[in-house]
Amino acid sequence: MALTVLLAEDEPGIRRWLRDCLNSMPGVKVVAEAQDGLDAVDLARRFRPKVAILDIKMPELDGLEAARRIIEIDRTTLIIFLTGYLEYMPEAFGVHAFDYISKPVDPERLQRAIKDAKDYLAAGPGQPEDRLAVRAGKEIAVIAPSEVVMVTRERDNTIIVTQDDREIITQERLKDLEKVLPRELFLRSHKGYIINTTRIDSVVPAGRNTFLVKFKRVTREALMTRQKMREIFNLFRWVGRDRV
Repeated sequence: MALTVLLAEDEPGIRRWLRDCLNSMPGVKVVAEAQDGLDAVDLARRFRPKVAILDIKMPELDGLEAARRIIEIDRTTLIIFLTGYLEYMPEAFGVHAFDYISKPVDPERLQRAIKDAKDYLAAGPGQPEDRLAVRAGKEIAVIAPSEVVMVTRERDNTIIVTQDDREIITQERLKDLEKVLPRELFLRSHKGYIINTTRIDSVVPAGRNTFLVKFKRVTREALMTRQKMREIFNLFRWVGRDRV
């Protein structure tokens, strides 16, 4: 079954380009197009799309309010916002946006958002996972915490490594990311590293008080102190009696 999409964008040229991009993706069908927020709400009520892609700045009714009304119609509709104004990001995620794409829209970024929507819907009903939004250059990267394998600091940048070995470069500080990543999954293993303990593949000694952490299907490795290694003893089912 095709992923049905409602597209709302007040600029006709941009709307046509987005429609063509979306319809060229396998298993995706734009079922309705709107030129303003009120029209988007009416079309959402009529077509019940699985995904609504909304420009934030639109006449009659902005995308944020349109999203609120669309969610009232059907709470399962995934909202993806488009905008050239990053200051709208906090409010956008306040209405439970699934994703946020900055303009001008990169076709690969749009394709990734649609793939994420497909994967999310294919997983079936369940408790939705909060998603993180981080500034990555001129765009906003949106990721689920469970997709993050590790975070490290490199020169003046922070590198977020995801489960598909993608690296997101941001200016966010490690300590700020540590606050929002779930404590039941993540550990500040070293002053320069945060790791997802469920993604660990192996841990090997790298010095007297340091260990090297390797992950499944990810190129980068992380460091862990001996003290932090002791903290995660209870996360593993140990075989035999040896301990670090």
